[in-house]
Amino acid sequence: MGLHSEEISITVDAGGDATVYSSGVSGRIHRIKIAPGTLTSGGVNFTVTSETHGDSILALTDLSADQDKYPRVIVSNNAGGALTAYDHFIIQSDDRVKVVVDDGGNALTGSITIFYEG
Repeated sequence: MGLHSEEISITVDAGGDATVYSSGVSGRIHRIKIAPGTLTSGGVNFTVTSETHGDSILALTDLSADQDKYPRVIVSNNAGGALTAYDHFIIQSDDRVKVVVDDGGNALTGSITIFYEG
């Protein structure tokens, strides 16, 4: 086990939209770095999920600068209630990370880097 990273390039279409995928990720997601690059500043939206199950990993709206995020999930008790004082890494099991971008401008570029332990 070790810490791995994968940078995914993003190029939006003329409508400002893109959907890109990582390779298979297995392990705990530690960090996500988003670099909007030339994507339209102040209005870019990123939605990051697992491809197979659609689990939410990260959602950011109106991005205008580089962001480092450390996504976590809230732990629940055995009755299903949220234990808000506790969180846990998001775990992927050989699933691709799906990144959907909208409002990114016309044919502009950026990137997202996923750091995970696996």
